[in-house]
Amino acid sequence: MAVNKPYNNGQWTQARFKGFIVSQLRSATTRWGPKQKVIQNARVSRGLYKCEGCGKVGPPTLPPEKGKSRRIKNIVADHKHPIVTSAGFVSYDEWIDRCFVELDGFQALCHKCHTEKSLGENAGRATTKTLKQENEREYNSWKSMRARCTHSHHHAYHRYGGRGIEICPEWEEFSEFLKDMGGRPLLHTLDRVDVNLGYSKGNCRWATHREQANNRSDNTLIEVGGVSKTLSQWSTDLGIPTSTICGRLSRGDSVEKALDKSRARRTKPPTLDYEEIYRGHLSGLSNEVIAANLGCHKDTVRKIIATKRRSKL
Repeated sequence: MAVNKPYNNGQWTQARFKGFIVSQLRSATTRWGPKQKVIQNARVSRGLYKCEGCGKVGPPTLPPEKGKSRRIKNIVADHKHPIVTSAGFVSYDEWIDRCFVELDGFQALCHKCHTEKSLGENAGRATTKTLKQENEREYNSWKSMRARCTHSHHHAYHRYGGRGIEICPEWEEFSEFLKDMGGRPLLHTLDRVDVNLGYSKGNCRWATHREQANNRSDNTLIEVGGVSKTLSQWSTDLGIPTSTICGRLSRGDSVEKALDKSRARRTKPPTLDYEEIYRGHLSGLSNEVIAANLGCHKDTVRKIIATKRRSKL
């Protein structure tokens, strides 16, 4: 099976291209002014720097490990918040915003604190990766929710994040989202009960496509007796086809009259046997008698008889 390589004149896959961009962005942050400034601010005296994590003062480097010649950097300018969260890679715009933060987004850490922080972040990402593999459908719903609310280039951002729909802080972690919502049933998607509120445990549910369609913010509601429902919901509850309700409203009927299920519905005309009608005519029965026996109008009988006469000629 041929591997798709759309980048760098057909030499790179999408994964390698993404890795290249990420590595270039990481190397560019070494020349970022705030990152250099945080190291200068951590300097206590000549050759001594203070760690913001443990508060200890130490030299900028440590002796090399056994069997190695390179000294260990003991003071590191690190981001306070991880660049790659448990949500994974969302967009290059978000990646750049997290890489190139101002001075208050960096911290000076010693080698021990930086190692512990990195291991903790890696463990969190590994846990999320495992949960993602075991709960792929739920993860896709969670990731789509975050993209709609936080990614300004998302096609539906104007209907979610653009109008103030936010995600509760607890759901920034996929594990919390999965614990609150549980497994996603088949043919269900994530839905907000109140479309004007954000995503949280008390306002979200797994809903079918029909339930989602009846809960859209742009739906037109029909109110009768203090109860507001969509046309589809009234149709389902009353057993009246939507086309019938629309037809009554288009003819000028009131909403109450259009939703009156006691009104007679138009029934399908009976299937008539032309040969039987013609035989009845030949036996001397009148059109009125034939029509009464078959449950149709006498003019219908007259037209059928005329048609059969012409076909006999």
